[in-house]
Amino acid sequence: ERYYQSVRRLVLGPTSIAPKAVVHKFSFRLSPKDRDRLTHVEPDPDDLLPIQRYTNGTLRVRIRCCYLLDQQQQQQQQQSITASEWVMKDVVWPEHIFLEVNHSGLTLRRKAHHSKDLPVEVPAKALLEENHLHVWIPETAARPREAPKNSHPYLAVELVETLSHSAILNLVKTHGIQQSSETLEVIRRRLASTTASTDDDIAMVNHELAIDLADPFTSGIFKTPVRGVDCTHLECFDLETWLNSRLGKKKTCTCGKGGSSCQSCPNEPSFVDKWKCPLCSGDARPYSLRIDKWLAGVRDKLEEDGALHIKSIVVSADGTWKIK
Repeated sequence: ERYYQSVRRLVLGPTSIAPKAVVHKFSFRLSPKDRDRLTHVEPDPDDLLPIQRYTNGTLRVRIRCCYLLDQQQQQQQQQSITASEWVMKDVVWPEHIFLEVNHSGLTLRRKAHHSKDLPVEVPAKALLEENHLHVWIPETAARPREAPKNSHPYLAVELVETLSHSAILNLVKTHGIQQSSETLEVIRRRLASTTASTDDDIAMVNHELAIDLADPFTSGIFKTPVRGVDCTHLECFDLETWLNSRLGKKKTCTCGKGGSSCQSCPNEPSFVDKWKCPLCSGDARPYSLRIDKWLAGVRDKLEEDGALHIKSIVVSADGTWKIK
């Protein structure tokens, strides 16, 4: 069974770490249950690379720095970054920065040629129930070229979880349901906003709403229609196709016997940060996915009618729909 990694939640931040002559001091907590699920780095007896063993539900802690609008600008615009927005940002480390957790120094992973900076992994052995993070950036530190103009460094501590394929399916089907009434209300509001226009020509054109049914990966109709909880589009993609398309590292042999074709060693889990919605680039992590029950009902009706080749429908404000 395949495994996937994603950010489950933020245990600290996002928090400003503006360059100053003083050390930024933060704290974050890990519950005893979370600490028991932390995966540890193990030395390999054959002097190969160290390994981390994982299973369904294992956790890791990592730190990321991203450049955002400063706090004053965010307050003026009445904005605050959410966890869903944060996890979609790219890592950019200041040119000079020092990090330590519980008096253990952390090593940055700088970008290689034509690549991006990487998060800092916090060793499980350095973590306690109550943790103290110290961050220092010299006042003279310049903004990296990759950082947006007028942006400043922010930092967050993330809890990364590994889940099995079946666990994610169960999670989404149990806790990620968007009822038909919710979808119909969105459709009603959108059509109401267009028909409220004073332009009669526009009102005539927009008394129906078109919805594409084709999965962006297969070009066929979805089996289980999902989208991110914050996605504003009505179109969906297929749940299992989405999971199966998540990229991961090439298989690595840890027993030293079979190489890349070793049948004894498991495949690597998916990359942590490859969960951008294929339609809008928003947050589509497993915890954010929602099954659209109304579109699932549309699919069931098309299957009953032998019309699964249909790629698009149009829907009216009362919820009635027809093939486009």
